[in-house]
Amino acid sequence: MLLDESSLNPEIKSHMQVIWSSGKLLEFNIQSQLSQMQIENESYEINYEACSRPELSEFIRDVMKPF
Repeated sequence: MLLDESSLNPEIKSHMQVIWSSGKLLEFNIQSQLSQMQIENESYEINYEACSRPELSEFIRDVMKPF
């Protein structure tokens, strides 16, 4: 892991640690939300509405396909 590099100065290591832990927290939050959505899947219905940016609508539709 890059954080284990002894040649990095302490300030850079500190910034990298903040970035790494922020990423891990984001991953945890996303996983929690996905788990919650699976639990509540029966009680929600996704309704797609018209959007002025078709590429965004298509992207959202692709992301939501598993749900």
